[in-house]
Amino acid sequence: MTHDDEEAFVALAARVLGIPVAEVTVCTDLDSAGRWTSLQRLQLMAQVEDTFQVKFAPREMLTIRTVTELWDLTRRKRITF
Repeated sequence: MTHDDEEAFVALAARVLGIPVAEVTVCTDLDSAGRWTSLQRLQLMAQVEDTFQVKFAPREMLTIRTVTELWDLTRRKRITF
């Protein structure tokens, strides 16, 4: 995956979180970011699945806490895709 993929990923996270892209980094804690809800978590995971052509298990959706964790998981799944 490329740097452009990473930027698209962060922009996607910011859009779902409803906060400016400048406020999202790969270290952003999803549980404390803005108005983060369980619905937003599901929306983000679903959009990442669609955008990056990966599939997450339900338990994976519950364990992700940072943008880094979600990005790393997405990259690992893309490699094995």
